[in-house]
Amino acid sequence: MKSISHFIIILFIGNIVLGQHQQFMLPNGGGEFKFEKNGPCLSDEKRSEIRARLERKVKELKGKDLYPIPSNKSFQGFTFPLKASTLNPYNNYYTISGFVDHNSEYSGSQFGDTNRDYFCGNRTYDTTDGYNHAGTDYALWPFSWYQYEAGLVDAVSVSKGLLLDKEDGNKDDDCYCEGEWNAVYVQHEDGSIGWYGHLKKGSLVDKQFGDAIEQGEYLGKIASSGCSSGPHLHFELYHDGDLIDPYSGNCNMLNTESYWAEQPQYFEPQINALLTHYAPPVFGCTPSGEEINAIARFDLGDEIIFAAYYKDQRASIDCEYTIYRPDGSVYTSWTHNSPEDYSSSYWYWTIIIDEDIPGMWDFEVKMGSKVEKITFRFTENTTSTNELNGETVNVFPNPAKSSLIIQTNAEISAVELFDLTGKIVYRSLKVEIIDVSAFENGSYFLKVVDTDGKSQLEKIVIIH
Repeated sequence: MKSISHFIIILFIGNIVLGQHQQFMLPNGGGEFKFEKNGPCLSDEKRSEIRARLERKVKELKGKDLYPIPSNKSFQGFTFPLKASTLNPYNNYYTISGFVDHNSEYSGSQFGDTNRDYFCGNRTYDTTDGYNHAGTDYALWPFSWYQYEAGLVDAVSVSKGLLLDKEDGNKDDDCYCEGEWNAVYVQHEDGSIGWYGHLKKGSLVDKQFGDAIEQGEYLGKIASSGCSSGPHLHFELYHDGDLIDPYSGNCNMLNTESYWAEQPQYFEPQINALLTHYAPPVFGCTPSGEEINAIARFDLGDEIIFAAYYKDQRASIDCEYTIYRPDGSVYTSWTHNSPEDYSSSYWYWTIIIDEDIPGMWDFEVKMGSKVEKITFRFTENTTSTNELNGETVNVFPNPAKSSLIIQTNAEISAVELFDLTGKIVYRSLKVEIIDVSAFENGSYFLKVVDTDGKSQLEKIVIIH
């Protein structure tokens, strides 16, 4: 088992066997997840080179009279720069790991005394060589490397405009400062210029200099190219050559107006995901360092890890956890509140359910007015190995709403989905995400075949 380097709080109390209501229960693990900052997204030299290049592009646009670029710093029409794929299995898929730093002092700290964001908080960072964070970082969460590999989150243009420039072909799975980033640069209709950086190699919009860009139009996949510690979008904004923070607030020293059509709240508490795991999740650098270890099917008597993943979790908001039997009755419930306010956090409990009731069970979490629920299943066959070629095959979520995810290290030759009549409704030659949004509700069978011709059959339920 790889070490988990991002735990700030870990509370171990051993496996828990539950059969009654619990008022409060400490987690077995979890806590704040910190997105490490290795340095500025761009060197001073690179940032200067980009700005000079974009200035030349703007002059060329104006010279050709391709588009009348206004100078209007009170424009308020931006929409959100991320869009999740319909196959994304998570309720919410990102968190903000850093705003623009409005404190000109620097000490190389993250969330320290020399950091000040637009809201007068310290959710930003600087470096010892004098860099104050110049953009907003939208980090994928949870399991950012999985979301990166599957291409589950897009960068989209916040405004209508014109494509100024783009950079592509650079390595995109960095967790240190390595090489240059992949980015798209858009001249917005209000005259501002947006930098959309750290994108996935080969994923950039198939348009060229001067082509029209619509608001919300796809620009590229979120990745980790250039000086980046993990998959995220760095959104940097300039207007008439001046750095802009699109968020308005008492400590925004750059501009007074918000650039958003509807400015997001500073804190947006969300239950990003609920998962059941067969082993604790592992977070690490690069895709190979991350292990989701999620599964939705268990044998009676198995240890089940119940986990919740949060964005902007607040210590003041109660979190209630409930496990329901197949008949809808409460098996057990408990409460747990975060000890502090965290931008990204997670908690998990290892539980052995002591009731011999096969079928579909539910796991529910309430955080204030937010409610999320997932289903897991106990099978009657307690001897099932769920393996091919000696490798575990994990299928989740099950039941599935929009997508079905298959994860395994086994060598696979085919993946097939059958309806109850035996008709093949889906077939692929590789392990991937299956879009089930167009399938009718009901039961199906998933067949995974390895290169030796051995197969595993798994019953799948689709509920939209």
